[in-house]
Amino acid sequence: MSGKLSMGLVGTSKDAFGTQQAEKDFQESAHTLQKLSVDGGFELHVVPRSLKTPQDAQRAIGILREKGVDFVLIQHNTVSSGDVAKVLGTIDVNLGIWALPEPDMDGPPLASVCGMNMYAGIWTHFFKTRRIRFKWFFGSAEDKEFQNRLNSTVRALSTMKSLSNPQIGLIGDVAPGFYDIFFDERVLYSKWGAAVGRHEVSEVISRAKQVPNSEVEKVIETVLPREKCINISEEERQKTIRVYFALKQIVAQGNYDALAVRCWPEFRQQYGFAICASISLLAEDEILVACEGDVVGALSMLILHHLSNNAPTVLTDLTTVDPKDDSLLMWHCGCAPSSWAAKGEGSYCPHSLYKLGAVHDTIFSPQSTTVACLAEDGEHILAFTADVMEKSKPSYAGGRAWFNHMKMNGNSLSALDFLETLMSSGFSHHFAIAQGNVESYLDELAFWKELKRIPMKLYGE
Repeated sequence: MSGKLSMGLVGTSKDAFGTQQAEKDFQESAHTLQKLSVDGGFELHVVPRSLKTPQDAQRAIGILREKGVDFVLIQHNTVSSGDVAKVLGTIDVNLGIWALPEPDMDGPPLASVCGMNMYAGIWTHFFKTRRIRFKWFFGSAEDKEFQNRLNSTVRALSTMKSLSNPQIGLIGDVAPGFYDIFFDERVLYSKWGAAVGRHEVSEVISRAKQVPNSEVEKVIETVLPREKCINISEEERQKTIRVYFALKQIVAQGNYDALAVRCWPEFRQQYGFAICASISLLAEDEILVACEGDVVGALSMLILHHLSNNAPTVLTDLTTVDPKDDSLLMWHCGCAPSSWAAKGEGSYCPHSLYKLGAVHDTIFSPQSTTVACLAEDGEHILAFTADVMEKSKPSYAGGRAWFNHMKMNGNSLSALDFLETLMSSGFSHHFAIAQGNVESYLDELAFWKELKRIPMKLYGE
């Protein structure tokens, strides 16, 4: 499904409150939004006639349903009828209500804010048995604050549209003993429409063995150059490419949006190989793979991927914390894409625990990031921002970095605060990470999807 959001725009007014000014404001707003839509990631459908009666509202709903809109923005050009609010409250899409500043204080008021206030009250109190999700906006369409607020809504709702029915391929099952990342497929489907297709590890190994040598030779020097391979045998190098191709085949044939792979112990036992570098190569192709069979982690990576303009995301463990400088070491075996490393850095080496190849050994380049993961089968979410430290500290081979300057909802988070937050909530041990600060988009997504944000807990409370 296309991720481009289809937005409807309607105006509401009352004849007694300055029709000429109301019409002028609406036309100017529609013109500006039409320009914003070009680069703003949405299509705009304008209902040209101001809604003044319930009948007007019914006609507008018919037009908007025919256009298949995902979101309706209702501009209050003046205060308007509560009967119109009742009708508009029946349209089954997400809603925005938008008030404009008063043009001056000389003439009669437009009372746009009053109209918005009344709609919010009607939708909250009159529709008691039906929860209507809406977001309010204030300001002219030219105002940067309005545009930033609308952009957050567009980004979140576009992500929801793109992920309305995510397909996740599960290779094997959850890694042995990882009971904290078990999932209930029924809840994931109910909340996210997520479908899980299942494959055995043996299928991947069988496919890998059948990849023609000629296909391996075509790409091996480009994607896995020999000079970047340290203590990696030629056999391990070729197996990396074979598993890469095998997983790509499964993604293509299953039409999957992401994979969750039980990467151990079967690949080591049955193929004498660690597949971390294969996953790293897939990430560069924008194929997201969660390690250790973590389906909820794969969905979390997908969400961050869409919110960060389709940049590759990674899945890590929290390895340790350092209270002395309030930093966290995020690490995983070696699945991070090369785009996360400083230019020209990163190499391929044996797995630090099992001494088998190959893993992508890289320290993430200094940058701002957003760390987040769903929990409770996708009904809760933990999210915070953090910076990859400019001067890295000692760490283990794999994909990793030390992070500092943690913030949750704009509030500073110490290393021990973060541990307290994790331990008191019993949060699972995997964390998806996106490049850039997308926490405001995550907040917006949590609002529309009615996700419960895991709150910050201060150490010592």
